Amino acid sequence: MLDAGAASSAEAWAEEEFGHADLGDKRRTRRLTRMAAQAALFPSGKVSEV
Repeated sequence: MLDAGAASSAEAWAEEEFGHADLGDKRRTRRLTRMAAQAALFPSGKVSEV
């Protein structure tokens, strides 16, 4: 089971790192931050596997 604190920390990190990316649409930036948070929570060997 996923710890709520870990999820919150990963989301905060992703927002800090990628939240200001100018990808032409706010939805893209939001998707990037969600993907980065998930990758931080569930890392694996290859980006395509995350």
